[in-house]
Amino acid sequence: MSTQYLTENRLVRCGCGRVTNVNMMLDVRALPPAVRGNREYICDGCRERWIREGRISREALYRAIGAPAEAIARVRALEPR
Repeated sequence: MSTQYLTENRLVRCGCGRVTNVNMMLDVRALPPAVRGNREYICDGCRERWIREGRISREALYRAIGAPAEAIARVRALEPR
């Protein structure tokens, strides 16, 4: 992800091509390359697509990015098994 914004509203382009606010980008450098490929940051759309496609579970993603235990417990309670 470039540190140069596309607009004054801090919009950036995700690797998927989507233009989104920088606040919607997720740092995935902690994920193994087999999951993230060459991506360092992904947008919320890519995050949901990866989960839907089964590339990674929501719980595993939250653990990898260092989410608090409370958030992981909530995801575990809400996600169908």
